[in-house]
Amino acid sequence: MTRKVVGYLSILICLIWIAFVGSEILQKKKESDFLCYFGPEDSTILAIHQLSEFSWDSGDFSTLGSNKDLFYELIRNIQGDYSAFISKERRIIILESNQSWNTSSIRYLFNKSQRNFEMTGLKSFKYGTYIGSFSGKQLIIYPKELALEPLTKTPFNVDKQASYSLISFEKNNVVTKDLYLKDNCKIIYETKKSKNDQPKLVDDRAIYAENLPDNFSSYIFYEKSYLMQKDQVFRGSLFHNYMQNGLVELDFNGQKVLVFDLMEGQSLIQNLNETLKKEEDNLAFGYFQGISVKEGLGDTKTLGVYITEVNGFAYLSTDKEAVDKVLTEIQMNHTLSSNEKQFNSLHSQLPVLVSMRTVNKSSQETISHIGKNAIKTNIYYLNNSSDINENETKDYFSMNPGNRIVWFCALAGRGNAIVFTENQELHGYKNGTKIWGRKTSQPLLANPSILSYSQNERESIALRFSDHIEVVDKSGRIIQSIQNKATLAPIRYLVKDKFQLLCAGQKSVIAYSEQGKVSVSLNATNDIKQISVYYEGLKPFCAILTNSDVQLIDLTNRRSVRKINLPNSEFSQLVESGGVVIKEKNSYYCIDNRGNKTKLNTDQSWQLSSCFMNNNVPYLLFSKQNQCALLKNDGAVIWSKSFELRDISAVQFSKINDKPILTLFDGLENNVYLYDFNGVLLDKINRPANCPAQTTAFGITGQSITTLLGNILIQYTKY
Repeated sequence: MTRKVVGYLSILICLIWIAFVGSEILQKKKESDFLCYFGPEDSTILAIHQLSEFSWDSGDFSTLGSNKDLFYELIRNIQGDYSAFISKERRIIILESNQSWNTSSIRYLFNKSQRNFEMTGLKSFKYGTYIGSFSGKQLIIYPKELALEPLTKTPFNVDKQASYSLISFEKNNVVTKDLYLKDNCKIIYETKKSKNDQPKLVDDRAIYAENLPDNFSSYIFYEKSYLMQKDQVFRGSLFHNYMQNGLVELDFNGQKVLVFDLMEGQSLIQNLNETLKKEEDNLAFGYFQGISVKEGLGDTKTLGVYITEVNGFAYLSTDKEAVDKVLTEIQMNHTLSSNEKQFNSLHSQLPVLVSMRTVNKSSQETISHIGKNAIKTNIYYLNNSSDINENETKDYFSMNPGNRIVWFCALAGRGNAIVFTENQELHGYKNGTKIWGRKTSQPLLANPSILSYSQNERESIALRFSDHIEVVDKSGRIIQSIQNKATLAPIRYLVKDKFQLLCAGQKSVIAYSEQGKVSVSLNATNDIKQISVYYEGLKPFCAILTNSDVQLIDLTNRRSVRKINLPNSEFSQLVESGGVVIKEKNSYYCIDNRGNKTKLNTDQSWQLSSCFMNNNVPYLLFSKQNQCALLKNDGAVIWSKSFELRDISAVQFSKINDKPILTLFDGLENNVYLYDFNGVLLDKINRPANCPAQTTAFGITGQSITTLLGNILIQYTKY
C-alpha cells in the first residue's frame, strides 16, 4: 500500500513539474508573440534599450510624429529596464520590461497621463484613441481602428545590451542591427540570412600582421572564396590558383598594394612566367602586362603589375616604388605585429574570424558567415578619426633600383646617394627619388668615394674601374676621366691652389692635374698596400705603405723625403698624418712620420678599427667585441669603455660640420648606432642595417645615416 502511495505521489509530482515547465514555455512563447505583429508593413522597427544613448537626431531612424509623442508619454512612469519597439510606418509601440506586467503596473504606467485611461479586460486597456493589451513582460499599444494580426511566424531577436536596435524586413529576410555607443564610436552588429555557399572564416591578423607595414590609409582583407563570389574580375584571374587564404589590399601613400599568402611550395612569379610563356629574368621583381587582378586596381592589363615574393607572401602593385616602400617598412620591423597600438586599433572591437575586414580613418567593417547567417560589424568614429597611422612623416628614405646593390656612396643632404647594381648600372638619387641612371661598360671595383675638398651638396665623386677612373658630380655628369689602372681609391689634394688627383697602381703613384696631365709619377719599393695625403703647413705629402716600408713624398717638389723601414709585422695601417700602426710580437706600435716608435696601451686581442684626424691630431680607435678604446698616436688613452652592443663589427669616423661622429655597426644585431667623440650615445633610435653605414651631413646640425637593408638603400635622418 505504501509503495502505491509513493508511486502515485511520484507520478503526481512529475505531472506538476511537466505542467509547470510547459506553462513556463508557453508563457515565454506568449511573451514573445507581440513581436510577431511586426512585419514588412512596418518597413523598419526601432528598438530602444538605453534611452540615454539614443538620439532621434542620429539619422538612423525616422517614424511618425504620433509615435514619438506616444513613446514619450509611455516612458514617463516606466520603472526598471525595458526595451521600446517602435514601427516606422504604423502607429504601433511595444514595451518589453524586465518584469511581468500586471494591472497595478499598467495603471501606474498611465498615471497622470494626458489621455483617458481605463481597463477594458483582465489584460486589455484603452488609452485615448489607442487600445492595448499586455502579456508577461510585453505590452502593445496601437490605434483601435487598426486590426492587428501576426505578420511573421517567428519573432526576431535583438541584443538588449545594445544602445538600440534596428530591424528591417527585406524580401523575406529579416535584417537585425544592434547598435552600441561606446567612447568615441558607434558599433553596429548586423545579422541577416546568407546563401548556402559559405566562405571560410580567417584570422587575418594572425596570418598577415608580421608581413604588413604599420602605417597605411586603409586596409581591406578578403577571404579567397568570399572575394571570388563578390569580384568577377578576381574570379577570372590567375591569382586565386596560387593563393592560400586571401589577400589584403592596402592604400599606402596613395597607391594600392596587394599582399597575399601563397600556397606552400608555390612561386607566383615562376608560375606566371610559365603560364604566360614569359622568359625568366631572375630579377627580384616580376613585371607582367595583359593580366587582370581584381576590381578597383585600375587597368592592370595596360599598366602591368609588379610582383615580388618574400617569405611565402606575394606583394603586387601597378607602382613598383609603392611595393619597395612597403618592403622597406617590413624590413625595418615597422610591422603590425610590432606596433601594439596599431594592431589593437585594427582589431580590438572587431571579430577575430572574418570573411572580410576593412579599416580606414573613419570606420571599420567586418563580415563573418556563421551558420545560416551573415554577421556584419561596423564601427564608425564619431570624431571621424581612429588611431590608424596614416602616412606618418618618416625619418628615412628608401631607394631601390630594382637590382641588387653592389656598391653605394652617400652624399650630403637627405635622400642623396649614388648606387651601383649587379647589372652594371649607376643610379643617382636626390631627395629619395632617382634622377639619373646609366649603364657602364665595366663593373666598379669599389664603393664610389667622395673626393677631398668637396663642398656639401656639391660633391665630386670618384668611380674606379679596371682601366680608368671617372670623376662625376652628383648629377652623374663626368667631370674628368683618366686612363689609370688604379688599385686604390684616388685622393684629391691641393697644391699651389690647384687640384691634383693622386692614383695608386700596383707599384707606382701618379698625380693628374684637372686637365688630365701627369704632374707626379713615382715608383714604390714594393707592392702598394695603402696611400694617404697629409699636410705640413700648406705643403702636401704622400705616405705610401708597402709590406716592408713607408715612403714619404713631397708632392710639391715631387721627391721622396724619407723612408721608414718596417719590421716583419703581422699588421700595418697608415695614419693620416703619415705615420703607421703596426702589430709586432702581439703588441701594437705607432711609428710617426719622423720614424719615432711608441708602444700603444692595448693588447693583441684588440683590432684597429679606424684612424682619423681631429683638430690636426691623429687618433686611433680600437675595438673588441662590444668594447672600444680611443688613443692618440703617442699612446695616450683618451677613453676605453663597453657599449650596449653585441658586437662592434665596423666603425666609421665622420666629421659632420666640424663635429666628430662615430658610427658603429653591430653585425650580430644588424643595427647602426651614433656616438660622439667621447663615446657617448647620441640617441636610442633603432636603425636596422645589413652592412656598415656611411654618415654624411644634413643641414647645419643634422646627419644622414645610409646603409643597406636587404636590397634597399635606406637613409635615416637624425636632426
